[in-house]
Amino acid sequence: MSNHPSEPSPSDPLAAPDVAQAFARLHAVMTSGTSAVDATKLLRTCVSLVPNVEHASITLVRRSRPPRSVAATSDVPGLIDALQYEVGEGPCLEAATEDTVVLSEDLAADVRWPRFSARCVHATSISSMLCARLLLADGDSGALNLYATRPHAFADADVTITSVLATFAALALAHELHESDVAGLNTALSSNRQIATAIGILMSRHQLTRDAAFDRLRTASNHLNRKLAELAATVEYTGDLPSSPRPRSARSDDPGADVP
Repeated sequence: MSNHPSEPSPSDPLAAPDVAQAFARLHAVMTSGTSAVDATKLLRTCVSLVPNVEHASITLVRRSRPPRSVAATSDVPGLIDALQYEVGEGPCLEAATEDTVVLSEDLAADVRWPRFSARCVHATSISSMLCARLLLADGDSGALNLYATRPHAFADADVTITSVLATFAALALAHELHESDVAGLNTALSSNRQIATAIGILMSRHQLTRDAAFDRLRTASNHLNRKLAELAATVEYTGDLPSSPRPRSARSDDPGADVP
């Protein structure tokens, strides 16, 4: 872990026995009737369980895509996370890609991320951050991010609780990614079916080969400035491609036409 917190005192409100209570409270954020964890409810639970935490967010880093925040308890984490994504450094990114747990006890004095820390301190009142890595599948990663305005806000007991919370946050994030991927796949499959159907209609109506029908559909899409799937849906509904708009030709009886 980067920058270990200080030793917990006997008065720490979340000592080891309270980890079991944390599990019990986390169970309450499970969506009713399903096994999925609601990310926003989970973050609110994080704020209530860890002393001095005022804001929380979840960072997602997917392969070949820029990092983004998928859930937050307020606008403050969004601003702080966006600063990290912009400059390419910070505790959230380090936790998500390099370390298990990253702690910044005082951003004003932290030299590990000079560009981020300076801008964060200038733009917000946040002084301490505690970020835990979320283990995901298929090369994806993430981080559970906790924010506090007080410097040195986190103790060792907070790291223990945050590690527990990170496990549930990973489940919430994995569920949302699965739902998003399934929705995207269904959309793609639906579009592909419509395109295939449109090609079949054009082949039958105009006695075209498959390649020629697809080329006509693609040419019409470009000419009409309409998406291929949208145009395919029109063909599926009407039975043919829409007529291309043609410029009006001048006639001899048109007042605007030139007289030879």
